[in-house]
Amino acid sequence: MSKDSIISRKFINPFDFLIIFLIVFLSTILIMINNGEPEMLRVKDDNGITFYSISFDRIIIPAVKYKEKIEIKNKRVRVIDSSCPLHICEGMGWIDQCGDSIICVPNRMVITLVGDKGIDAVTQ
Repeated sequence: MSKDSIISRKFINPFDFLIIFLIVFLSTILIMINNGEPEMLRVKDDNGITFYSISFDRIIIPAVKYKEKIEIKNKRVRVIDSSCPLHICEGMGWIDQCGDSIICVPNRMVITLVGDKGIDAVTQ
């Protein structure tokens, strides 16, 4: 094979562009699919897993190492007060979609919004 034929060879042809477009298009569709409305708040910590309804506004104080207040308001959830060292969980802000999570590493706690089945698409 000559050097000129290697240089002039095309590495991407029109069919490759079609494949790339289809992959990007299908990925976008999968991302945009709605997992449904969140119905429950799942709090997993050293004490186990506890579910809370997010149908009404309230403040939850789980029994964990560092005191933490979880606010539920208008089917959204956030940590409003934490005594853990870095307060990263407070900085996460509001979560309002199924599968969204707030993680507090010092408390070894994961706060997740889940749908009506009590599980999200990842754990199915």
